[in-house]
Order: sequence, then C-alpha cells, then structure tokens
Amino acid sequence: MFFIWDIIFGTGIITRQYPSGYGIKHYKEEEWYSQFLWPIFKSKREGSELSLHGPGRR
Repeated sequence: MFFIWDIIFGTGIITRQYPSGYGIKHYKEEEWYSQFLWPIFKSKREGSELSLHGPGRR
C-alpha cells in the first residue's frame, strides 16, 4: 500500500530473490487452534510459549 513511500525515501528492498523458508519452525507441534486463536485458546503443551502463562514465561 505504501510502496511508493519506500521508493521515495529509499527504504524499499527490491529483489527477485525469494527466501528458502517462511514461518517459525518450533510451533509445528502446537495445536492449530492455539496458533491462530492464542489469546482465546491456550496450548495444552507444558512449557509452550502459547500456554496459559503466555509468551516469554515458563
């Protein structure tokens, strides 16, 4: 949407190369509902960042 601003101010990175992968690998074992609806549905895995205590807490 604001690509023209990136061109004007020189902050746009225009390449024809694509990254080899996307996303976060350590969330593959989480339930789908805890990944998409985290604040409402928490993960049931112990020690997960998406568990009851939230990201960054153990």
